[in-house]
Order: sequence, then structure tokens, then C-alpha cells
Amino acid sequence: MTKRISRIIREVEPVTVEVSEEQVTTALKALEARNKALAYAKRHYKDNQEAILAYQRARRPEYAAWRKNRDKNETVEERKTRKARDRELARARYVADQEELTSIRRQTRLSTNGKQHMAQKRTYPDPPTCEICYEVFEPPALHKLVYHHWDDSNTLKGIWTCNKCHGLCEAFDHKENLETLIAWYSGLKEVIEDRHRNL
Repeated sequence: MTKRISRIIREVEPVTVEVSEEQVTTALKALEARNKALAYAKRHYKDNQEAILAYQRARRPEYAAWRKNRDKNETVEERKTRKARDRELARARYVADQEELTSIRRQTRLSTNGKQHMAQKRTYPDPPTCEICYEVFEPPALHKLVYHHWDDSNTLKGIWTCNKCHGLCEAFDHKENLETLIAWYSGLKEVIEDRHRNL
């Protein structure tokens, strides 16, 4: 089994992907700018809370009158059309924001032992393709690629794999335990097969 896995790994054609440090740097700057903007918004609201609430109280009657006049002049069909349009716009903005945030997190965050760290990664494959088995995961596929790295001092040394091949990579990186695990699995499998064969 160990020889077979080694043969499969040797026969896989290596994939060369150009690493764009500029893209990673841009994503990190965008994430930093977003965090600064959120922090500024919270700080601004805290420092000017009374003025903001006073402005909202002053504008509330004016806004209520505007809405009442709008609703009064609208027909039922116009109201339905407007609400449907507003829902579509809100949904489109939400999807765009989520896609952008997902792309930034995917390229700049690394999960290790249940914790997330900021790190540089190789460029995410487009289309999303496992670099081991070459399976393509087109949206809206439930599966996604995971990043496997083997050098904590340089996270650019890594590959994008599917969950199945990621387990193979983890086993290969800890190959000192691989033969023991394979023997354990084979023995356990035989015991379970015999147990069900006798039922």
C-alpha cells in the first residue's frame, strides 16, 4: 500500500502556478483598510452618539412624512415592484460583499489546529482544481479546496487540494506513522468484515 501511494505521487505531473505576491499584498491591504474603516465607524459613533441620535430624532418626522406620502401615491402593483427591486438589490450587494470577503479570507487566512492565522498563500486555482487529482469544483459545488502547506516559516510552500487528497498529503507528511496506520486499518477492516459475514 505504501509503495502504491508513493508510485501515485511520483506519477502525478507537478503543477506550476505563478505566485503573485502583488495580489496577496493587495488583499492584505484591502482587509486592513476594511478593519480600519470598521474601527473608525465604531469610534465615530461612540464619540458622537448624542449628536447622531439628535439628528435621527429630528429627521424621523420628515422621513415618516415622506414615506407616508410615497405609500399614499403608490399603487399596489408599484409597491410590489419596488419592494421586489429593493430585495434584489440588497441580495446582489450581499452576494458581492460575501464573494469579496471569501476571496480575501481564502487568500490571506490559514487554519492550523483549529486556529486562524494571517499568511500568504499561492494563488487560488481558477477554475478551482485539485492539484493532486485534478478534480474541478465549479460553483455551486459544496466542496472547496483546502490549502496544505509543509513549511510554517514559508507558507507559500503549499498546494491546493480537495478534502480527499488533503488527507493523503497529511498522511504522507507524517509517513513515519503511515505504515502503522495502514496495518491498523487493514486489520480492523478484516475484523469488521468477518463480524458481518457471520451475521
